Amino acid sequence: MTDSEKLDLLIVQMQAMNGQMGNLEKQMGNLEKQVGGLEKRMDGMEMHMGGMEKRMDGMEMHMGSMEKRMDGMEMRMDGMEKRMDGMEMRMDGMEKRMDGMEMHMGSMEMRMDGLEKRMDSIEIRMDGMELQIRSTERNLKNQIMRSESLILDEVERVHVILDDHIHDTKRHTA
Repeated sequence: MTDSEKLDLLIVQMQAMNGQMGNLEKQMGNLEKQVGGLEKRMDGMEMHMGGMEKRMDGMEMHMGSMEKRMDGMEMRMDGMEKRMDGMEMRMDGMEKRMDGMEMHMGSMEMRMDGLEKRMDSIEIRMDGMELQIRSTERNLKNQIMRSESLILDEVERVHVILDDHIHDTKRHTA
């Protein structure tokens, strides 16, 4: 596999991880909404409890109707207890989901560490290749300069021969 293909593969993997991170963010948003709903319900329960306290004050004044109201309150408390049990179950479920998310995040961190190591390795290899390219460029420049120097020397030698030939009148027959 070429370095380019490896980089393409890394990019695809990074994009997939970005998608997974987006999904995790959405899940966290949903959890925040659920917790917000629970807080509202607890606020409602607090307000409801405040109303019950006022009723208790009224019950002391109205002893005759106290037994009927107590029966009603017991039923309501049972309902609240069931609701609290349901809330506890939901909280347990949320804890399990959070644990799963933490495990998933740990796995993602390990994968990211692996990717970072691979990227470091690629960077080291790229640095080596850059040094090799620079060295090759220097060698080629030096060889070109030597070649040009040899060509100029040869041109100068030919000029000397031609100049000698032009000035030598013994060799001209015409």
